[in-house]
Amino acid sequence: MPAFSRGCFLRLQLPLRQLRQLQPLPSFPKCYQARSFSASVLRAAKPTRTSPAIKSSFPKDKPSYAPLKASPNKTSVHQTYQTTLALKSHPTPLYEAPSHTLFILTSYGGAFFFLVYSGYACYTYFDAPAGIPVYVPYAFGGAGFLMAAFAGWLMLGPAKIIRSITAVPKRLGASAGKSAKGPRIASQGTAPELELEVELRKMFPMPFFPARKIYCKPREFIVSEALARPPPALSPAEMREMKMAEEEDRQRLLEYERSHILTAPFRHANKAFFELFQSMRRAWTREGFHRVEIKGKFYKFDTTGGWALDNGRALIRLAAVKRKP
Repeated sequence: MPAFSRGCFLRLQLPLRQLRQLQPLPSFPKCYQARSFSASVLRAAKPTRTSPAIKSSFPKDKPSYAPLKASPNKTSVHQTYQTTLALKSHPTPLYEAPSHTLFILTSYGGAFFFLVYSGYACYTYFDAPAGIPVYVPYAFGGAGFLMAAFAGWLMLGPAKIIRSITAVPKRLGASAGKSAKGPRIASQGTAPELELEVELRKMFPMPFFPARKIYCKPREFIVSEALARPPPALSPAEMREMKMAEEEDRQRLLEYERSHILTAPFRHANKAFFELFQSMRRAWTREGFHRVEIKGKFYKFDTTGGWALDNGRALIRLAAVKRKP
């Protein structure tokens, strides 16, 4: 017994490695045998040969990076605003000028008055009566010439005023620079094109003569930077509040007009006189008219009223903007 116990204690004091050597593990298949972690990290694995049955399915040639050609039948999803209008089957109005009746009347009325005064001054003092200094006929002759120049300035006021602008698909409009002889159909397979139809206001109300029309490309219609100034950026809530305020003001003015019928003629006369004096001022100063260039020639674009598609932003997106140097 003492010898047996002494042998057991000696066996328990052996290290763990020797204990494993004394008691080997039972034999397991190779797929279930434990692997040493340190050996798998420190010792590199030997390269294994690929099985001849498993081969790569990729071609041995180098891949080509040539760009794919777009199919001609597929149309682009993103289209420009010009292409969108060109694809329409009907013309699109872009701008309608306000009424210029008072402006034309005041311009021609002032020109007639100055012409009459110029003729009277030249006729009266051309043969000066006796006793008048020598310089008086020359002074009145110069004043008559100046009055004639003022008459010419007022008479040219209604000239070259743009009445309307319309975006016309090229297959529907007339050729640029030629008279309209009928609709024009574009050939199939060509890209849609757009042209602007600019109608000018007649200087004299001639009943049997049509208004002059100019056909040009959108990039041939050049506007100044002041006309193309973007509007102030407003949020949808601010736009909604502004529209509600305008509607409230219109309703209030309509209610005031209905409740004060007796004083309506005086208010209307006051408004008419104000518009008359405003037209006289515009006849001299050309206030509210902007110069636009069409095919190298300048025309007048009225911005004081009228109607414009999308508050004028549609025309600005099509036209070319000429910035000041």
